[in-house]
Amino acid sequence: MGSAPVQSRERALVRRQALRVLAETKTMAAPVPVSRVAHRLGLRVGYELSELVEGEHRSLGKTVPSDAAWLGILEDLHGLYVPGVHPQVHVRPGLSRARRRFVIAHEIGHHVYNHDVVRRHPDGFGGESNRLELVADSFAVELLCVGSEFTDRLEQSADPRSPIALDEVLTLASRFGITVFTALRRLTETGTRDYLLVTVRLGRHPGTLRTIVHSSARWRDKFGEPSVVVNESTEFGRTSLNLLSRHEAHEADETALSTQSARLLGPLPVASQTLVTQRSIHCLIQSVAR
Repeated sequence: MGSAPVQSRERALVRRQALRVLAETKTMAAPVPVSRVAHRLGLRVGYELSELVEGEHRSLGKTVPSDAAWLGILEDLHGLYVPGVHPQVHVRPGLSRARRRFVIAHEIGHHVYNHDVVRRHPDGFGGESNRLELVADSFAVELLCVGSEFTDRLEQSADPRSPIALDEVLTLASRFGITVFTALRRLTETGTRDYLLVTVRLGRHPGTLRTIVHSSARWRDKFGEPSVVVNESTEFGRTSLNLLSRHEAHEADETALSTQSARLLGPLPVASQTLVTQRSIHCLIQSVAR
């Protein structure tokens, strides 16, 4: 079992911390210039993560473990925060713009919270280490979404009688410079409507799937805690596995999945939309009046 997600009270504290950083660095407007924020906090942002994997650690000014376990971890990382007299953020080259921005914001979170990730992760990620990652993730979302601004702008511009369209979410996500998953998760967790987000990704083992579920407080109040698992034995699961394994995303496939995704929840009155990316399948489900 993984660590519990950052809860609403803790999220409020993280939001306050992120807004404080934005105010101190005078960068309150979206899209947040994360590299500038890092620089104003005294962080150097570099793209030498590939050198770490090769064992060239001297450029960091701090010893990084070079044993096989650490090298295996580094190979899977998109970024790394290295504390010290001259703290640094290292980002893997080749990431998309939105993903790169999220990684830098995540590593800024480690810096703000004084997480010594290098020392805490000698044997891999788990337990308290997972918790540090969840806090850094939450900070990154708060920073990039400028607190509640992303959700507020999205809901205020939408017709209150109709489900929010995915096209509107994606358009605003592009303006804020955030990933699809960040945008959908943000809307789901902080929105004032009934939202359920089901994200399906390939599992660690071939032929398996991983399900990530987020829901709004209103959804939980109305329908209870969601219990949705997509596995390889269901029609939706088999279709998802086939799409993700091929790394393709066609409009026709999205239409077919949109029809099927409502079956995840049985007879509930829902409006379901599905977005297929190369890494994930996202089902945004919103309750509607009968």
